[in-house]
Amino acid sequence: MSCGQKVWIFGLVERETNCLKLFPVDIRNANVLLSLIQGHVGPGSTIYSDGWSAYNGLSALGYKRFVVEHKYTFKQRRVVFIMT
Repeated sequence: MSCGQKVWIFGLVERETNCLKLFPVDIRNANVLLSLIQGHVGPGSTIYSDGWSAYNGLSALGYKRFVVEHKYTFKQRRVVFIMT
């Protein structure tokens, strides 16, 4: 990787222990991401991911996958109180 180039960080979180693993990736395609998952996540595990198409092969590899819709789950309401 040359200096000044963007680096993507791919992360895995084990929900019961909050153990976090982060991996810098130059390419975010299925070959790269699925091989990282297979190397660090046991078969049959449940994976929560976004809708990125690179994850479409997870079910065929024996994982249970749930897709998180960011437009619903990351939306925050802001309430502003104006005191007069």
